[in-house]
Amino acid sequence: MLSKRQTTALNKIKQAFDNGDSIIHLHGPAGGGKTTLIKYLLQTEMAEFEDCSLYYIEGKRDTVGSYETITLAEGIRRPNHEFTGFNLSLGFKISSLFNLGVAGVFQKKPALDPKVNFVVEELKRKSTSQILIVADSFQYWDVASKNFLLTLNNYREKLLGQKRLCVVIITDDDAKQISDYIDLSTLYARGLEIVFPLPSRLELRSILYLLGYSELRISDDDLDKIISITGGNLDFIKFFIEGYYYSKQSKLSTDTSLFDVMKMLEHRLEVFGDKKDDLSEVLQASSILNGDFKAEQIEYLLNHKKNVEDLLQESCEHAILKESNHYIFSNTFIQELFYKKLKKSKKEIKFSIEYANYLKEREPENYAGRAYYLSVGDPNNERILEVLELFTMAYCRNIESSIEDAESKKIEVLIKEKAQSSLDRHDVKRQYTLFLNLKNAYELYFQERYREASQVLDQVPLLGTSLIMSEIERMKLVVALMVNIHTDKIRRLTERLHEILNELKSHEKEQWCKIAFTLFSTYSNKLGDFDQSERIVNELLAYINNYKGGHGYYEYLGNVIARKACVFKQASLAVFNTADSLEYFSNRSDYLQYYLTLCNHSGNLLVLGKYDEAINHLTKCLELVTEHPLVQFPSQEKVYNNIILSKFFNKYNIKEYENQLYISEAIQEFEKKVSDVSRESNAIIHINMINLYLMKGDYQTSQEMLDVLTNKILKDTEDSFYQYYVLNLNLVLCVLQHSWEEAEKYCSRMKDNFPSFHKKNKLLIQQRNFALQKLIEHKASHPSNQLDEWIYQNANPLDEAGGFYCRLFLFSDLQFTSI
Repeated sequence: MLSKRQTTALNKIKQAFDNGDSIIHLHGPAGGGKTTLIKYLLQTEMAEFEDCSLYYIEGKRDTVGSYETITLAEGIRRPNHEFTGFNLSLGFKISSLFNLGVAGVFQKKPALDPKVNFVVEELKRKSTSQILIVADSFQYWDVASKNFLLTLNNYREKLLGQKRLCVVIITDDDAKQISDYIDLSTLYARGLEIVFPLPSRLELRSILYLLGYSELRISDDDLDKIISITGGNLDFIKFFIEGYYYSKQSKLSTDTSLFDVMKMLEHRLEVFGDKKDDLSEVLQASSILNGDFKAEQIEYLLNHKKNVEDLLQESCEHAILKESNHYIFSNTFIQELFYKKLKKSKKEIKFSIEYANYLKEREPENYAGRAYYLSVGDPNNERILEVLELFTMAYCRNIESSIEDAESKKIEVLIKEKAQSSLDRHDVKRQYTLFLNLKNAYELYFQERYREASQVLDQVPLLGTSLIMSEIERMKLVVALMVNIHTDKIRRLTERLHEILNELKSHEKEQWCKIAFTLFSTYSNKLGDFDQSERIVNELLAYINNYKGGHGYYEYLGNVIARKACVFKQASLAVFNTADSLEYFSNRSDYLQYYLTLCNHSGNLLVLGKYDEAINHLTKCLELVTEHPLVQFPSQEKVYNNIILSKFFNKYNIKEYENQLYISEAIQEFEKKVSDVSRESNAIIHINMINLYLMKGDYQTSQEMLDVLTNKILKDTEDSFYQYYVLNLNLVLCVLQHSWEEAEKYCSRMKDNFPSFHKKNKLLIQQRNFALQKLIEHKASHPSNQLDEWIYQNANPLDEAGGFYCRLFLFSDLQFTSI
C-alpha cells in the first residue's frame, strides 16, 4: 500500500522509464522514504519486465577504497537477499584484485580502467536489451564509482551498443557537495528531476499504522513534532516511537536537546536481556567500521571475544543490523548512536588503532584503509609520519592499477591536508617532499618519459621512512628496466633492492611481495640470473603459501607466478601450474590475466607436442581480443608465434613430401608478423623463420636474416639464451653446407656458453649437444628433415620436451614472463 505522495513519485519514475529518459534524479530530505519507494518499484513493477536487467547499488558512508561502492554492493555473495525480482542484481561481482600491480613491472596503463571494462562486459553479456541501474545514496558513492557511472552514461552507445541504459540517481537534499572532482550537472541536466518531500501529517498516520502502531493515539500537534524531530526518516520514526512512547518519557517537545535518543537506545537493547551489555560492546566496536563488516574483524577488536557471530545474528533478527556481504547497520542513524556510546567510553581511538593493525595483518595491501583508521586514532599527530607513508603507498598503488584520476586526486588532497597540519615539523616536510617526488616519477613513468622519471628518483633524498624508501628504490629499478641503461646499473639497483627484502618481510607483507616479484622478473627476464630467480621465487611461493589461507591478494599473486612457471620449471611440470592458473583467472573473468595464461599454457603444450590443445588455447586468445575491444591485450605477436609453430608441427612429418608446402605456409604467416624492431618477439620470430628457411634449403635468405638478427635486433645483447640460439643457427648452416671445421667451432662454443634460461632443461640441452658433436664427427650427410630426426634419436631424451629441444632445428615458443 502506497501513499499518494509515493504513488505520484512512482508514476513519474515509470513514465520517465517508458519515455526513454536515460537519467532520473530522485531527491529529497534524508530518510523521507526514497529508498523504500525505489525498492518497492524494483520488487514489484520493474520485476515484471523480462527484457530489463536491474542493478541496485547503495552508497555507504566514508568508503575508503577505489570502486568500493560497486565491489561491496549488498547481496553480491548472498543470492537469497530480500530482492528476488526477475533479472535483479545487487551490484557487479567485480574482483577487488583487478590489476594489483603485482604483474605490472613493465606494464602500461590501459585506455579504460579494467574495472570499468569488467562492468561493461557484464552488461553486454546480458541477453536483455534494457538496463536499469539504481544509484542509491549517491552522495556516499566513492569517487571512482561515481566516475564509472558518468563514463557509462556518456559513452553508452560506444560501450553498450544498442542496449538502452537508464540510471536512477537518489540523493539527499541536505548532503554536502557530491564530489569535488566530478561535475554531475551534465548528468542531471539530460534527465528527469523528481522531488520527494517529507510526509504530510496524514501520511505519517498511515505510516504509523503500517508499521504496526495502530493502537497509539497521537495528536496532530505531536505528529508535527515527530516530523520535525525525525526529519520524516522512517527508520528514525520507528526508533522514536519505540523509544519515546513505549518507555513513557515526559511530554513531547520539539527541542531536540530534550530528545534523549541514548535513553531510547538503551530501551531498545532491553529486549536482549542478559546479553545486553555484551551486545552493546560488540555493536560499539562495529560502529567504527565503514560499510559492512565481518565477525572476525569485531573479534579482533575485542581481543577475540567469544559469541560475536551469535550476537551479530541476533542483532539482525531485531533489525539493528542487516546481512549484506557480511553485516551492516540497518541505517546510519543507529550506527551513529552506537558510535556516540563508544566515544563516551573513550574507546574510539583504541578501536581505530586496533583496526588499522588488523588491516596491516590481514589486508596489508589496503593502504588507504590503514591510513584512514590510523589517522582517526591519531588526533594529536603522534603517528603522522606513518599516516603520510601509508597514504603515499595508497596513492602509488591507485595510480599504478587504475586510470581513475579522481581517486588519486582525493588521496593527494588527504596527504596535503594531513601534512599541512604539522608543516612546522621538519620530518613532516621531508615526508611530504618524498610523496611529491614519487608522484612526479609515477606520472612520468606512465607517460613513458622514463629518463625524466629516472632523474627525478635519482634526486630524492636518501633519508625517509622505510616503506616509502623501499618504494622509491623499487621504482628506480622499474624505471631503469625501461631505459636502455647498461646492465651494471640494473645489477646495482637490483642488489640494493634485494637488501631491503629482509627489512620488510616481518612487518610489510604486501610491499615485500611486490619487491620480491619485481626482483624475480628482473633476475629472470633482464639479468638472466636464473639461480637468483629460482631462489627468489621459491621464497616468494613459500611466503604466499604461508599467508594465503583464503586471502585473495596472496592467492592472486600465487597464480600470476604460477602462469610464469616456464621460467623455473620444465614444461612437463609447468603445464600443471599454467592449467591451474587458467582455471583461476577464467573463473574470475579476469580477461587480461586469462589471455596471458592462455598464451603461456599453449607454449608449454607446444613444447610437449600437444599441438591440437595448444591451437585451441591460442584460438581462444584471439577470440578474447575480438570479444573485448576495450581491454589492451599486449604482444599479440607472441600468440601468433605459438599458433603458427603449433599448426606447422601439427602437419610436419619427416616422411611426407608435402613438408616443403608446410614450411612455405609457415614462412608466409611469420612474414606478416615480423619486423626488424629490437624486441623479444621479433628476435624469436626471426630465429624461427631462419630455421624454416634452413629446412627449406634457402641458405642465402637464412644468412641475410641472421645478419639482421645479430647486427640489428640483438645488437649489444649479451643474453646467453640468444647467444646459444644464434650459435646453433650458424652451426646448422655449416652442417647443411658440409663446412665441418666451422661446425666444430660453433659446437664447441655452444657447449661453453650454456643458456642460463635452460637450466631447468640442462639434461636435454646436454644430450642435444652430445648428439650434435656426434653428427659432426660422423659428417652425417642427409636431407634436413632426416638430420633433424637423427639428432633426436641420438640424443635419446626421456623427457617429453625432448621432441622440441633435442632437434637440429631449435625453435622457440613465446610466453609472457616479464608482465
